[in-house]
Amino acid sequence: EAPYRNCMATGLGLDDSGLKMSKSKGNVLDPWGYIDRFGADCIRWYLFSSSAPWKSKRIGEAAVQEPLYKFLDTVRNTYDFFALYATIDGYDPGVHPTRDVSLSVLDRWIRSRLETATRDVVKALDAYDVVSATAGLEAFVDDLSNWYVRLSRRRFWRGGMGDDKAAAYGTLREALLVLSRLLAPFTPFLA
Repeated sequence: EAPYRNCMATGLGLDDSGLKMSKSKGNVLDPWGYIDRFGADCIRWYLFSSSAPWKSKRIGEAAVQEPLYKFLDTVRNTYDFFALYATIDGYDPGVHPTRDVSLSVLDRWIRSRLETATRDVVKALDAYDVVSATAGLEAFVDDLSNWYVRLSRRRFWRGGMGDDKAAAYGTLREALLVLSRLLAPFTPFLA
C-alpha cells in the first residue's frame, strides 16, 4: 500500500527575470534574509496564494512583500482594532453576550460571509486547491476590514455597552476566532 494518499509536487523557484534559480548562476536567494525581513507567514502566504503549487514562481522581494501589506497587515490591524476598543470598553463575552435580536443587518451579513468563506475554504482545501482557499480568505478579510469594521466604527465608539455595541463586539470576535482557525494551515504564526 502506498505510504500516502496524495502527492503534490512544487514548481521551480525563478528569479525576478524568470530564470531558474541555481547556485551555479548565482541567482539564488537567502531564505533566512527574507524570513527575517518579512516573516515566515508572509513567505508561506505568497507561495500558497500566488499560483498553483506545481507552477514555477518568480520569487523576488517585491512579490514576497506584497502579501504583507495587502493581506497580513490587514488581518493584524483588524485584530488590533478589536483588541484596543474591547479593552477600552471592558468587553467580556461572558458578561456581554450577543443576543440574536440585537444583531444588525451588518452583523448578519458578515456572519453570513463568514459561513460562506468557511464552507468554501474547507471545500477548496479538501480538493487540494490552495489558490481558491487563499482567494476566499482574502475576499473575506477585505469584507471584514473594509466593510464591516469601517461601517461599524460608530457602534464601537458609542458610549456605554448597549446591546448593539455588544453585538458588534461579539460579531467581530467570532469572525476573528473563525478566521484564525481558517488561517492556521497557511500562516500558523499569525493565527
